[in-house]
Amino acid sequence: MNKASHKAMCVEAAKTTSPICVDTLEVGKDRLSCKKLAQKLASNDSDIIKDLFKKGIANIVNLTLD
Repeated sequence: MNKASHKAMCVEAAKTTSPICVDTLEVGKDRLSCKKLAQKLASNDSDIIKDLFKKGIANIVNLTLD
């Protein structure tokens, strides 16, 4: 599966499902970048960054969350 088809699949899944509200997300021992988290949540990485800034957490797309 290439990057374009994966993104298309995520966008289609986001259209057909209702939004998910996540209060707490445990990452585990493996760290996640904002970009990978956005892909897992079928969201935009900019939305993830914006929400983190609102909560007082400064981050950029390529830095990892722990």
